[in-house]
Amino acid sequence: MITFLILAKGEHQQWAKEKEPQQSMEDIVRRLFNEQLNTESLDKLIKELGNKRHSDIHFHQFVITDRNSCENFASYLKKEHNGLDALINNAGFAFKHAATESPEEQARVTIAINYNGTKQVSNILFPLIRDDGRVVDVSNLEGAIDESYNDETIAEVAEKFIPI
Repeated sequence: MITFLILAKGEHQQWAKEKEPQQSMEDIVRRLFNEQLNTESLDKLIKELGNKRHSDIHFHQFVITDRNSCENFASYLKKEHNGLDALINNAGFAFKHAATESPEEQARVTIAINYNGTKQVSNILFPLIRDDGRVVDVSNLEGAIDESYNDETIAEVAEKFIPI
């Protein structure tokens, strides 16, 4: 049994739709933000895949910034799937350009979700990844580390993020 966990927002469902029929997966556990919208999206995805679907696809909601929620989700994965083979972090948060929140509030919320939340859920889920499992962190150009960061700075940031 292969268990994939895709942490994704709605616009990334196309990726799952394109990849799922090509993979021989037992389960895909999808974490999405709005339960009703994402249940509808999941139903639509399953319908569109039709007989091309080679696995069960499940929806399980949790809040990336809530430690208890992440731990409950980890317990669910351990109980139902005895771990996972791939964790794909593909969920990012950004305010819309027309947002009325102050820049300070936008920065606080964005960092709480995109950095602290991802770090928290990764640290909680890493112990569940089976031998030879994989973690994929996906970002867009907004999250790119460019040449203005030297190797020492990148190593320092990576050391704080990656538990050893």
